[in-house]
Amino acid sequence: MLRSLFRLFAALALPLFVSAPALAQTAATKSLYDRIGGAPALTAVVGDFVASAAPDPKVDFTRGGTWIASDAAVFTLKKHLVDFMAQAMGGPKAYTGRSMKVTHAGMGITQAQFDALAGHLQAALVKNKVAAADVTAIMKIAASTAPDIVEKP
Repeated sequence: MLRSLFRLFAALALPLFVSAPALAQTAATKSLYDRIGGAPALTAVVGDFVASAAPDPKVDFTRGGTWIASDAAVFTLKKHLVDFMAQAMGGPKAYTGRSMKVTHAGMGITQAQFDALAGHLQAALVKNKVAAADVTAIMKIAASTAPDIVEKP
């Protein structure tokens, strides 16, 4: 009887002990993209980010009216942002757009405008309940793009 109970316990409990480290390892190795919730979460973040940044005069989203924010242009922008951010965060999407340097060349983006835009990104991440450590990691990624976006006067 004792042997039967031991076998039953082993059959039920052993998988729990074996899978617990595997689960912990999976959580520890999840990409930033997966930790924030993948494509649905990133799409929501980008939507909120663009919606809040676009009307901010500190950002000058339309570059003094030289970029027309048509529905089609905004749709394309959001798609590129999602793809770029997904790839940068270890997700499965491949960004196939132009480099940041080429895309932003000649726009005259200042550090103050970049910082204002980054503030909107951070607010969108917080609004969408991204964990604080992941917000920090994403903001570091965003900051790393500044040298290719900000133009020196």
